[in-house]
Amino acid sequence: MFIGNIIGVLVAICCSYGLYFSYNNTGDVALWFSKQTVCEVQDYRTQIVSEDPLLVYVENFVSQTEVSQLLNIGKTRYSPSKLSTGTSGDAYRSSQSAGLPPSEPPVSCVGSRALSLMESFTDASDEFGIPQLVTYKPGQQYKLHYDWFQESMRYKDGRLCNRVTSIFVFLEADCTGGETYFPRVVPTASSLIDDGKAIQNGSFEGIMFKPIPGNALFWVNLPDNRIGDERVLHGGLPVHNGTKTGMNIWPLRCEP
Repeated sequence: MFIGNIIGVLVAICCSYGLYFSYNNTGDVALWFSKQTVCEVQDYRTQIVSEDPLLVYVENFVSQTEVSQLLNIGKTRYSPSKLSTGTSGDAYRSSQSAGLPPSEPPVSCVGSRALSLMESFTDASDEFGIPQLVTYKPGQQYKLHYDWFQESMRYKDGRLCNRVTSIFVFLEADCTGGETYFPRVVPTASSLIDDGKAIQNGSFEGIMFKPIPGNALFWVNLPDNRIGDERVLHGGLPVHNGTKTGMNIWPLRCEP
């Protein structure tokens, strides 16, 4: 079902062109356009966790230099995370979030790399949501949810959009707990578990991924039928102590 797309993921490489987009407020549609910039070439490696639904583990997706730069850009931009309804939902999502501006080269370069990874699943007309940092302190979590919307979200330009795929990048993991949990995904490879990057045992269904700085997860929200895939239900488990910070990147499929 996804063979051509899977091959596209495996051969994706970082290009030397940054992808800049218009920036307003989180929740706007972001218009990406090419602009030449100098980006660090990152030798990331992909491993398919599940083919259907497609979930890919990406090792070494961002460098430690980029991690530091992204965290520094976002450090003064945080506010309480919202739900897709626009409400705070503190009992359900208790993190802090920060939209990242395109004028910063590290944001553009990581966005470019993300697009190269996702290009088999996106159309030339697709646009992007604002890249978002999300940080968790002790006790904070994001309970089980979908990144895709059951009803497409109306963005500020009036169009209805939905999230085609997701990339979640682990940037900071000075913590215990805080795993990213997919209860409905049955992994087809065990090496991540053997290497200590993921957890799977008989006490729960699905698979959990430990937050490891620089690594990322990529998955498909809207498969070929354009209907949200309920198997990619996931959550950010509570942080026990320390801090966990990640970065969300979402391409959007918008109705005219």
